[in-house]
Amino acid sequence: MRARFLIALMGALLVFAAPARAQDKKVLKLGWAQDPQTLSVFLDYDEEDFRVWAINYDLLVNFSPDNLGPVPGFAKSWDVSPDKKTVTFHIIEGAKWSDGVPITSADVKYSLDVLGGNGALFTGYTDNVTSVTTPDANTVVVKTKKPDARIVGGLFIYMLPQHVYGKHSVKELTTTYKPSMPMVGSGPYTTVE
Repeated sequence: MRARFLIALMGALLVFAAPARAQDKKVLKLGWAQDPQTLSVFLDYDEEDFRVWAINYDLLVNFSPDNLGPVPGFAKSWDVSPDKKTVTFHIIEGAKWSDGVPITSADVKYSLDVLGGNGALFTGYTDNVTSVTTPDANTVVVKTKKPDARIVGGLFIYMLPQHVYGKHSVKELTTTYKPSMPMVGSGPYTTVE
């Protein structure tokens, strides 16, 4: 059973469900200047939305809390080609979205192609990417025009569940889309209200 976290923010209420391993905590408090706007990763620019995204979604490669260096996120490991223009990511096997659907390489490809290609804040991270392929359910191969250290050490694109976002057109995602609650994610918390 997940613990529930309440956040009161200027008249609004967000409830986050924490994974079972964090049940010793009861309340998560965040301070911010305004309420999140739409919680859409395709539309919003607000810091408040980032805070919710950061605890609801993982990155392909996370940042170490000790030195901000690369540590596993969706990918448990990665290999860089000798010419440094191809990175092969190995996805954590058996990982699941908060709704129980398995996480696969297709989710990573979708996130890099669709959010990385259309999200208001994320397109600059993929401007050097020439292709994203998925040879199997646990492998993602990213090819770039030239070596790009951001692919492993700073690819700041949230990984989204294709089975949720893929039901919507890019036009809808980039204009009117608002995620429904509970938000389906892979991060340490799930936004439920």
